[in-house]
Formats: sequence, C-alpha cells, structure tokens
Amino acid sequence: MKLTKAVFSKLNKKQKQSLGDILLFMLATVIFHILYWYSDMNFWLFGPFTYEVFDFFTNIAFNISRWVMSLFDTDFLIHGRTFWFYYIDANGIERFFRSMTIVHDCSGIKQMMQVFIFMLLVRGNWWKRLVYWLCCCLVIIVLNVVRIVGLTVILIHYPNWFQPLHDWVGRPFMYVFIFLMWVVWTEFFARRSLTHKAHGSNLTSQRGIKF
Repeated sequence: MKLTKAVFSKLNKKQKQSLGDILLFMLATVIFHILYWYSDMNFWLFGPFTYEVFDFFTNIAFNISRWVMSLFDTDFLIHGRTFWFYYIDANGIERFFRSMTIVHDCSGIKQMMQVFIFMLLVRGNWWKRLVYWLCCCLVIIVLNVVRIVGLTVILIHYPNWFQPLHDWVGRPFMYVFIFLMWVVWTEFFARRSLTHKAHGSNLTSQRGIKF
C-alpha cells in the first residue's frame, strides 16, 4: 500500500489523469461485459427490434466481406450467410472443403455498443461525442471486415490455427482498437476542450481586471 502511494505521489497531474482514464476504461469494460452476457441489455437498447438490428449489422459484415473476398483468387459459394469454399478436382467436379458462417456475434455491433457506453462516460459536448461515436462505428465495420477476411484466409490454408487465432488474436484485435479510440478521445478531444475552457476563463478574468 505504501509503495502504491509512493508511486502515485510521484506522478504529475497529466499522468494521474491518464491512469484514472485507463482504470475507468477497464472498469467500464468489465461492467459492460457483465451486462451484455448476463442481462437483457440488448433488449434495453433495441426493444422488440433487437433481432432486426443485429441482423442488419450482420448482413453488412457479411456483404462487405463477400465483396472483399471476391477480389481474391478464392472459390466459394453462398448459402444464407455461410461461405462454402471449394476447389475443382481433376475431373472438373467441385469439392467443398471448408465453410464459415457469419453469425450475430460476428457483426461488430457489440463493439459499437461498447464504444457507445464509453462515450456516455467521457467528458465532452454531447454532439461531438455522438459524431465521434458514429465515426468509430465506421472504423469498427472496416476492422471487423479485416478480421473476418483474415480469419477466412487462416481457415482455408491453416485450418488447425483458425480457432486459436479466432479466440486469442481476432477478439483482442478489436479491443486494442477500441482502447485506442478511447485514448484518442481522452487525449485529443476531452482534455483539449478542458484546456481551451481553462484558457478562455483566464482571458476573461484578465480582461476583467482594472488598474
């Protein structure tokens, strides 16, 4: 305990703010996942349209991923939201050897919801936070497609590595960027806004001084 206090006392104001922001991010992440997995959080947010909302974003992830994969030399057929990969054997017959289904958990909406919750906790004007969140959603969609296409390549060429990379690389990949989104907001928007306000109040007080 004394060591912790000693280390904390040596931090400057900005470092203490950064540490506080990181702890808030970690706490919010834990609370969000508890609510997401063990409550009716999705229904709280979307009500009777929950399935339709998840379906909408799952279709976005699937269709963009399909378009990207069509740019490469990969043979596949589509059934529902499932990719069926095949090759043509010596007799000209299609041989299916792998399949991958894009489900609701692959949609990226969970990450969008997580960033939304974070934006409710941070400092800043509400409309700036809303615009920033919408921009983050676009980034998440792109990153999610990159993740899906990357895992598809692994599934085709290194199938034994698919599940470990899906669980231990693909998922952390998204959370690293969510953390970076948090950092960008706190470092370049929230604190800059506070600095401008403080500077503006100083100028106002100086103008009010009469000699």
